[in-house]
Amino acid sequence: MEEAYKFFNYICDYYHTIIMKAILTGASGLIGKALLDQLISSNLYQEILAWVRRPSGLIDHNFTEMVLAFDEIAAIDVAW
Repeated sequence: MEEAYKFFNYICDYYHTIIMKAILTGASGLIGKALLDQLISSNLYQEILAWVRRPSGLIDHNFTEMVLAFDEIAAIDVAW
């Protein structure tokens, strides 16, 4: 059991040393909002990009949102 605990701590430490990014589509919907809250509160993601239909008004140091017309998504150039 002690070995499993050590391994778990090793994995947690490893994830805090790498840079993780998340892209979330539909972050203004019911499920998307809940997932976005989880991503922000997890502290595992240094950058979170959300594609939304409506602005959320959420402000966080590692959160960026892009308000999009999803029917025009083929014309969007994202450099991230």
